[in-house]
Amino acid sequence: MNHQAELLVNLQKIDKEIENHRKRKELIPLQIEDLKKQVQDLHDEVSSLKTLLLETEKQIKKIELEIKSKEEEILEYQAKEHMVKSNEEYRALMDQINKAKEEKDALEEKEIELLYKIDELKKQIELKKKENDEKEKQIDAKIREIEDEFAHIDDKLEILLIKREDLVKKIDSGLFNQYEKIRRIKGDAVAYVVDGSCSGCSAVLPLQLVITLKSTGEIGRCENCGRLLVYVPEKDVQE
Repeated sequence: MNHQAELLVNLQKIDKEIENHRKRKELIPLQIEDLKKQVQDLHDEVSSLKTLLLETEKQIKKIELEIKSKEEEILEYQAKEHMVKSNEEYRALMDQINKAKEEKDALEEKEIELLYKIDELKKQIELKKKENDEKEKQIDAKIREIEDEFAHIDDKLEILLIKREDLVKKIDSGLFNQYEKIRRIKGDAVAYVVDGSCSGCSAVLPLQLVITLKSTGEIGRCENCGRLLVYVPEKDVQE
């Protein structure tokens, strides 16, 4: 590979690094926002359980009042037993008492179910808190890591841009103009000869072109995609 070809290869590597850093600069704030949302989601999970717990406790208080009301209702019915004057009135009163007792028993069963639910919710909340604390630590560590990366991106970009500027000064102006024009259209301006094909478009290259590029180290052109072609040992090809 001649000197100009080597410079172009190095320029493309730098341009790829610059592009990657710029993409990261755009993506990192979104990534941080997503991670913070994950933390908020963890908090919301616990809040939802706490809300359900509070609602269940309110249900129990309501049921307790209903049970108390039924107990008072039963006592009122029982107080009327000595006042009945016929078997028919007595049976009707007993039916009212039994119905009230059945309703009271149903309320007490519901209360027991809700008490069991409260116990389970409290356990879930404590378990979820422990799980979320560990997850939140991991997320916070990730946020700090990428915030640190973000803080140094501009410095890295500045260094790369200086390196690029120094390289461009060494490249033939006509060749550089070709490189820039192709890069604007194709993304990668430089392609490699890989197994007799263009690494940019996979088109099979004329054998004579491959031989020439391999023997002279000069810069060629792919007739199919128009990229600048260089021959380098395959182990050194970095796409």
